[in-house]
Amino acid sequence: MKSLILVIACLIYVIPATAGQIKIIPGQKITVGDTTVTCTASSAAASPIELRECQHWDKFNQRCLYEKKTLVFNSTRCENSCQIWDDFNGVCLYEATCRFIPEQESFVRSTCSDFDKFNKVCRRTSDQLIR
Repeated sequence: MKSLILVIACLIYVIPATAGQIKIIPGQKITVGDTTVTCTASSAAASPIELRECQHWDKFNQRCLYEKKTLVFNSTRCENSCQIWDDFNGVCLYEATCRFIPEQESFVRSTCSDFDKFNKVCRRTSDQLIR
């Protein structure tokens, strides 16, 4: 329980005390009894893990033409993958992308809902919240 209180205090950088305040900065250590807590910067907060996998493989040249990236946070997954693939030229024409929202611990996935095959552009996109 003591360590939980110290960690919370470390995250907000201030511990109220009866004689005033003790300000804790990243890198500083505080010991209460036999528990020592080191304050770290909050930039190490929640962030997804990125997994890579070849989505389109060139069998003739034995190389990956397009690598999809799966972002994983807790048990939530979101893929940056090729949504529209050009088989003739071996290129991705439109990539569905994921954006991580750390405050909500969720992803927003953007896909193309209207692709113009003649001009090879996405005319309209669609966003989906993934929790």
